[in-house]
Amino acid sequence: MDTLKHTQKVSFPFPLGYYCLCVLLYIIALPFLIASSFRLKHKDSIPARFFPFFIKKLEYEPHYWFHACSFGEVKSLEPLINAFYNKSVNILITTITHTGFNEAKRLYGNKADSKAHIIVRYLPFE
Repeated sequence: MDTLKHTQKVSFPFPLGYYCLCVLLYIIALPFLIASSFRLKHKDSIPARFFPFFIKKLEYEPHYWFHACSFGEVKSLEPLINAFYNKSVNILITTITHTGFNEAKRLYGNKADSKAHIIVRYLPFE
């Protein structure tokens, strides 16, 4: 008679495990993020990306959301965004780099009129 008992492996739910791992890494990285936020280059981007109380709510619901990591990707989106801009739509542009954010602000930071609105933001922690 086979007396070996088969045990079932209890699996940890992936979303919960991933969330807990992210929280742990965030806590470990917190001192480095705070120290880096004092650098001139990261003065605006670190708080906007990693500290939820600094993230401003959107003023409107965007019709389209474009994400561009860097300067080059922001430049490559320019014809597409300009085409949408003429169709009276609201657009959200997110970036993760300082240079990409500055270029998007330079190109679209003051394009808010009765036809369309363009908001440029840093993408929170990805």
